[in-house]
Amino acid sequence: MLLCILSVVMAAAPEARVWLGGEVSLPVGFHSPATFGGGFGGLAGVSLGAVPTRSLGLEARVAEALASSPFREIGSIEVMVRYPAGSGPYGAVGFAHHHEASIDSLLAEPVGVVAGTSPLITHRSGIGFGGGWDFAAPFPKINFLQRLRPFVDLTAVWLPDKVQPNFYVFLNVGIKIGVGKLIWGEEGS
Repeated sequence: MLLCILSVVMAAAPEARVWLGGEVSLPVGFHSPATFGGGFGGLAGVSLGAVPTRSLGLEARVAEALASSPFREIGSIEVMVRYPAGSGPYGAVGFAHHHEASIDSLLAEPVGVVAGTSPLITHRSGIGFGGGWDFAAPFPKINFLQRLRPFVDLTAVWLPDKVQPNFYVFLNVGIKIGVGKLIWGEEGS
């Protein structure tokens, strides 16, 4: 579905730059006792202008993680607006949604829990905000590899409900790759 949305954006704004990525995610939940975990995820994004260093970007990510206290699965979905959309430091704010389930629920119904369709999960929604850094291409002279961007970001998520924890921080480290019209080696990347 996300790729369909990005295709529509590319058709409507052919100057847009589009990227996909993968990440390792390390969540920390703040309550007593604290929650720690680890997982992996993927993302897709688009710059909303021809010059990413002066444009807003839209980025969506999904992640799956296992966390402690109590031991459980966390499925995270975030849709964030970021500025700027190009390489270098950026800030972001947007919507966050979690699916949380006990390990027993995950083992009993793994597909439904990961897909977010199981009646055994708890749905939680809130806001996310944070920032990060998309680094320059590590191999700018090699044609295909100039599309790669290592990144690191810190995203805080606030889920205002009665389930604990209400506040998570995710440290995400990964790599993004330009697709479609995007060649990040161009001016304004």
